[in-house]
Amino acid sequence: MILAILAFASILVFFPGLHDSFGLAKIAYLSLLAPVALVSLCLLFFSGRQVKVPLAPLIVSYILILILSPTPGYTHESIAQLSLDLTSILFFIYVVNRVRPDSIQSCMAAYVLIVLLMVLFSLLAWRWPELAITGRPFIESTMGNTKYPGLLVLSGLPLAFYLAGNMKAQWQKIVFTCGAVFLVLSVLVAGTRIISGAFYPVLTSDQRSGVVNSFLDRVEIWKAAEPMIRKAIPFGIGRGNFQLHYPKQDETVLTTHAHNDYLELLIETGPLGISLFLSIALTILLGYIGYRSSILGNYLKVSILTILLLALFWFPFEIAPMAISYWILLGLIYVDSRRISQ
Repeated sequence: MILAILAFASILVFFPGLHDSFGLAKIAYLSLLAPVALVSLCLLFFSGRQVKVPLAPLIVSYILILILSPTPGYTHESIAQLSLDLTSILFFIYVVNRVRPDSIQSCMAAYVLIVLLMVLFSLLAWRWPELAITGRPFIESTMGNTKYPGLLVLSGLPLAFYLAGNMKAQWQKIVFTCGAVFLVLSVLVAGTRIISGAFYPVLTSDQRSGVVNSFLDRVEIWKAAEPMIRKAIPFGIGRGNFQLHYPKQDETVLTTHAHNDYLELLIETGPLGISLFLSIALTILLGYIGYRSSILGNYLKVSILTILLLALFWFPFEIAPMAISYWILLGLIYVDSRRISQ
């Protein structure tokens, strides 16, 4: 559980104005977390305990596709993204084997508190801009993009609501109730168009125009990336290599990601890679035959679905702490389903 909380805490490592797409923030996160995850997993393997790898055929096949997709032309982009993917899966395996069912709620609380801490800093700087350590609003200073903290807020919100009603101590209920209020407030002031699009009917005309233009820009990126899909057969162009092969890197459509993680995974790992990724997620979310989730597990599933839905319009699986958090939450869902089924 300590390792999971350490991974969540990496959310608080701010890189003001530095966009994670450039890879520097990703490498910094990985230099902190990857060695710890690898050593912890090695200790687990040599502890004499039986190590469970859920969905082993799918997980192993997905790892092989990730490793082989950039062959033979590994780039620093593909190595960084491959390292992130493998580190995330290491965390998933570790959580499945070391987090006890009675610790799931503690992990959820840690995640919400860390997201809440980030949000409180953001709201303070929104109210008093002179506190921002860059020229941008503080909520934009985390990897230079409002969508990242916005996605963290949306993924933490269901868990905050659960904790607000299910903590035993009264002071804990008050803390997480206030936390849920702050998270909702942060959603309203974040300014990211992915979030504001959900409030489209009540937006001003200028705000609606911003949402529409943002979506149309993504459509242009998807259209420009369409020829790359043919190159993706059978094993893709290599994980992390989208920006190197994107055919329309000009002043009008300059991008480092497809702004649709499923399209990006298809292009980088081929049809088999995206199929394996979705199969792992859906199998755990929908449950094995005979496996079911508790109410707590269902709230975790809502958080995972938030990430999966927003991946249609953004790239959470290329952002280091978001990708690792996703796989940890997926592992907690698996642990919860085993607890209910036993």
